[in-house]
Amino acid sequence: MNKLKLIFYALAAFVERNPVFCTLLLICAIAAPWLLKSVFTVILYIVAALLLVGLVMFGSMAWRIRSMRNQMRDRFGADNRAAGSQSGHRGASWGGFSRGRNEGDVKVHRTDRAREKRVSDNVGDYVDFEEVGDNDKH
Repeated sequence: MNKLKLIFYALAAFVERNPVFCTLLLICAIAAPWLLKSVFTVILYIVAALLLVGLVMFGSMAWRIRSMRNQMRDRFGADNRAAGSQSGHRGASWGGFSRGRNEGDVKVHRTDRAREKRVSDNVGDYVDFEEVGDNDKH
């Protein structure tokens, strides 16, 4: 009985919030019941279409997030597992920075030869200077 009471109060509250819509709906039901049936059918199709679009968008976003998570796990997970087995605990490196090297090892990658000087040695003047201390008190 409480459920019917709650439904009745919810319908009464809807009518109080939307009096013009409910009046038009009542006139439509009395004057042209066939029109009311077609209006409800259109509303039903619109709601079904919105639900279908929502489900498709939710499914596609869930699939995209799952695929991105798998890509990140494949990219970073193998490096973390390799570093964890070397250092004795899991997750010793993040993002694959260790790649099988011990902590403190440095690897220098040489690039192309050093560029030639852009400015020749003839440009500029040498200024000879000497430092002067502030020993003088005024």
